[in-house]
Amino acid sequence: ISEPSVSMLLAYLRAGGALLLMKPCARMASALGLERANGVPAHLCEEAYIEIERSHPIATEVPPDVSYLQYHGPATAYSPGRHTAAARIYWGGASMPYAAILTGQVGRGRFAVFAYDLALSNMLFHQGLRSQSSLGEWPDRSGDNTYTPNDLFVGFLDTDMRLVPQADLHQRLFSSAL
Repeated sequence: ISEPSVSMLLAYLRAGGALLLMKPCARMASALGLERANGVPAHLCEEAYIEIERSHPIATEVPPDVSYLQYHGPATAYSPGRHTAAARIYWGGASMPYAAILTGQVGRGRFAVFAYDLALSNMLFHQGLRSQSSLGEWPDRSGDNTYTPNDLFVGFLDTDMRLVPQADLHQRLFSSAL
C-alpha cells in the first residue's frame, strides 16, 4: 500500500483505532514495528503449522487439546520483539521463535497481525488443491482409479489432524482478534 495509506492507518491507530491485518506488506509491517526475521529458509514458513500460545487471550477460543494447527500458503517470519505472539510457526515437530499471529499497540490503538494469508489458507482447507481435481494436473491423487473429493486433499492435509476442524479454529482465532 502507498505511504499516505500507511500514514493514515498509523494515525488511526495512534488515536485509539484497531487494525487486523493478514500478511501485511513490508511497508505496513515496518511502520507497526514488526521485525522480519532474517535468514529464515522459506520452506520453514510455507505449508507449515502454528503452535498456539495458551497464555494469550486470543487462544481461549481453541480447545485445550489442540496445540497446533496447519496453515496453507506462505507466511512471513516475524520476531515478536516488543509485540506479543498469540501463535508461533511450528515446523518439523518443533516450535520456532517466529510469530505466526501477534498483537501489539501503537499509541492508544491496538492491532493483530496474521503472518500468513488466513483467507487463502481457509479456502484451501475447504476446497483443496485445484491441481488434484479430476481436470487438474494430478487427477486421482489417491491412486484408487476413481475421482472423489478426497483426491483434492491427498498429501495436502495432515491426516493426523483429519478430525480437527482446522479452518473453523483459524476463524475462531480471527474472531477473537477482532
